Amino acid sequence: MGAGEGEVEATVRGRPTSQVPRPLQLTSHYARGFYCPKGNRTCADNIVMDARATVLVIEDSPVVQHLLRATLTPMGFDLHFALDGESGLTMARHHVPDVITLDIGLPGIDGWEVLTELRGDGATSHIQVIVLTAHAQSAMEKAAADCGADGFLTKPFRPADLRDAVASLIARNPIGLAAGL
Repeated sequence: MGAGEGEVEATVRGRPTSQVPRPLQLTSHYARGFYCPKGNRTCADNIVMDARATVLVIEDSPVVQHLLRATLTPMGFDLHFALDGESGLTMARHHVPDVITLDIGLPGIDGWEVLTELRGDGATSHIQVIVLTAHAQSAMEKAAADCGADGFLTKPFRPADLRDAVASLIARNPIGLAAGL
C-alpha cells in the first residue's frame, strides 16, 4: 500500500465497530473532496458497521427529508429529523448524533445560526456537520467552511455524493465518538 492507504479500525469501549477505508488524498476539507481507494467503489460502499451511527437531519422540506431517508437508511444509520433550527439544536444536544445534515434556509433560527450555536457549545462542537443548500455560489461554500462546517453539498445533490460525504465524516469521527462512548 502506498502512503495514506489502508484501513482505519474504529473502536467503542475497546471493541471494533467499523472498518472504513482511509482516504488517499483530501483535495479539500469538503466532503466531496474525499477519494476512496477501492477502485470504482465509493466510501459508502466500503463502510461496514456493527454499531449504528446516528444522523440528525435538520431540514424543513418533506421532499428533501424523504430523499435523505431513502439515501441514508439503507446504510444502516439511525436517523432523527428536525423541521426547524430550534428543534434541531435541541435534538443535537439530546441525541448527540455522529453527523448532522443542515439546511441553511430554515424557518425561525436559520442554518447559519444553528451552525454557530453547535460550534459554540462544548457538548456539540465536535459533531460533524454537512451543510445542504440550494445556493451553489462559492461564497456560500466558503461561508460554511468559515462557520465550521465539515462538508458542503448543494441541492439538488446526487444520493451517492451524500452517502460518500456521510461515510467520509464517519471515517474521520468513528461511531460513538460524538456521544463520548
